[in-house]
Amino acid sequence: MDATPEELVSVFVPRKHVLDVYAFVARLTEPSFGTNNTNHSPHTEDWGPELLRRMFDESPPAMKDILVALASRQGEWLSANELAKAIRDKPNADSNTVAGTLGAFRRRCRNRYGRPDWPFNSNWDHVSGRFLYSMPPEVASELPSGS
Repeated sequence: MDATPEELVSVFVPRKHVLDVYAFVARLTEPSFGTNNTNHSPHTEDWGPELLRRMFDESPPAMKDILVALASRQGEWLSANELAKAIRDKPNADSNTVAGTLGAFRRRCRNRYGRPDWPFNSNWDHVSGRFLYSMPPEVASELPSGS
């Protein structure tokens, strides 16, 4: 989202709906918005090994923990609550913490690295009513599996 401070407004949302609102706002800037495609696959060939390592090195601790969790369980679909447990410096992290971290990360992917999305998959699970995240092996192999 490329908005000036004058274009931003505060919106109060019931806590139980905040992740849905974050997801909706994130989808507004995606080219596929308005389609039924809720599975977001990274264009891993667009990232390349050097950019993936740079992205990891430049990530804040919470995002590094999320990336390591995804890389160490590559190919598995993880919920935001599972990813929250991986954030070491925030013992009370929850799905809202993950949503905020991923939102900031998506903006960094676009603005700093010129990539349309993060280097892992996200998929809306209609049954459980939540997003799930998975990292493909070709991305995971370029990142540390733990630190």
